[in-house]
Amino acid sequence: MNALQKKLSVAALIALALCGISYLPFVREKSAPRAFPTALLNPAYADTVSRIVIRQGAYTVTLEKTQTWTATDGQTTVRADSTVVQRFLDAAASVRNMYIISDRSDQVSPSSVRVLFQDGDTMYTQVDFLGENALTNRIMLAVSSQDAVFETENDLAPFLRPTVRYWAKPELIQTVDAPASFVWQEAGKKPVTVSKASEDFAQVAHDVMALRHGAIVPVQDDGSAQVAELTVSGEGARERIRFVPQGDGSFHCAYTFSGTENRSLSVAFDISGWTFERLRGMFSGR
Repeated sequence: MNALQKKLSVAALIALALCGISYLPFVREKSAPRAFPTALLNPAYADTVSRIVIRQGAYTVTLEKTQTWTATDGQTTVRADSTVVQRFLDAAASVRNMYIISDRSDQVSPSSVRVLFQDGDTMYTQVDFLGENALTNRIMLAVSSQDAVFETENDLAPFLRPTVRYWAKPELIQTVDAPASFVWQEAGKKPVTVSKASEDFAQVAHDVMALRHGAIVPVQDDGSAQVAELTVSGEGARERIRFVPQGDGSFHCAYTFSGTENRSLSVAFDISGWTFERLRGMFSGR
């Protein structure tokens, strides 16, 4: 074996040794973050959370619960989709793998999404979401109680939206959960009432409550141009929807709410012409 061959053999042995060392436990722990199980929100507090604030830069949405959940951005207040809010709480309170990737928590930037979980003025936890790690497909975050940056599963990303549109209850009827009567009034026609005494009440109630609204739009006073209105009542709640035609064939829906629980709501929607005609058809011919 010549000198060159000896050198190559030695180099190969060294490379093999280094490769073997890299598989030792103490080396692997230094090269990859170690996971530990925990929850972002203490599961013991999940059922008592009454306020969730989601903030990114100049945009903030606040979810608040009294008897029901509402979502507000300061100008618009809507009934929140309680199913979506509960999924967010469940995800935040679930035990998950957390990976420490930095011992510094000062990496919060204007693009970060800050989430506060509270019960009134009592702060449970504050989490700053710092974006997704493209290499691990996990989301990076900093928790107020820890001076560190972590990574965890990216199942929380869908909820990090500081917009009322995402959190709004999708159904056209916002506040009446158990309707007892519907009154449909078209301009120039007699009102049509469908109540529990009506033979087809169950079917009408199902169909009306299943209708969904479209875009959230600014509240405007255009009652003089309305072509119809619907009043829904039940279990102490009452709402009146005034339908105003728009130039593109859609309809603007302006709301009036009654009942202590619903006085804070301030919202208007657009619906398609199809949705309006579907609603009208439920009450025509009576």
